[in-house]
Amino acid sequence: MKKKHLYLLIAMLTVAAVLPIIILVCFSSANEPQRPVTIIYRNTEYAYKEFLTGCVLSCLKTLDEPPADDESEGINAVAVALDCSLRYLHRAGKSFDSGYPYVEYMDEKESIQHFGAETGIYRKYAESSAEYAISLNLTVQEGSAFLPVCRISSGITISPEDSGNPLVKKLYCEKDKSAEYYHSTCQLTADGIAEIMLTAYPSIIIPPDESKWISDIRRDADGNALRLNVCGIDMSCEEFRRLFDIRSPAFEMSYTQRLYSFEIRGDGCNSGMSVYSALKLSERGYSCKEILNEFYVL
Repeated sequence: MKKKHLYLLIAMLTVAAVLPIIILVCFSSANEPQRPVTIIYRNTEYAYKEFLTGCVLSCLKTLDEPPADDESEGINAVAVALDCSLRYLHRAGKSFDSGYPYVEYMDEKESIQHFGAETGIYRKYAESSAEYAISLNLTVQEGSAFLPVCRISSGITISPEDSGNPLVKKLYCEKDKSAEYYHSTCQLTADGIAEIMLTAYPSIIIPPDESKWISDIRRDADGNALRLNVCGIDMSCEEFRRLFDIRSPAFEMSYTQRLYSFEIRGDGCNSGMSVYSALKLSERGYSCKEILNEFYVL
């Protein structure tokens, strides 16, 4: 055999041996859920695991006593859902304090102030659950979906209907009577509203009076918005919330100097898994994955 033919044969055999490995690596990389190495939250940078741990700690603020071992699967479920939400924010290019999906970080100083001498116990469970969530690496819709968590509401699943997020099963909520409504605020600039509406409705003609761009809000007996008019388009509150990332239909709105401000309240109903419910199911012997399947379509 001529030398050039021998070299060619060796090259072909080498490629044949290496190609499956290259394909496997590329496939794994393409399907690996993306996590940032660090997170910027309220102008402070955190390592990803530390930030996830702090988010779990924040979710445990409503507990009356430190967690027990029979609640660890519920805390794991909370951490997994938060991990999915953080990855969604990262891939969507949203800031981690944008407000929707809502995540809240508790730093060391705040945790000591809140938990006192029991801080170490709470942190042990939070760190363990963060490690579990990262190792589980739950992939939903290529890792880009968010699984909302509410600290305060209790509830049971009644149907897998769409609740604004196709992965969230609709909940019938019996509000935790000891919990306060959550309150949050957000603002929309006139330029931002115009950009979003022109993207959603390319043929729309934006009215000149910015102060009346969002108007004619129709509400139910509890004050929740049902329908409203946005730049001349009559739309459901669900569509409005989807377009502008408004967390709840229970909001009050004001306008000043080209800025729309929203004061939002809610109790977590129809918003995914609550910490209360996750821990209750954990006490009954549910595994982390079984708890997640109760509240999300995975």
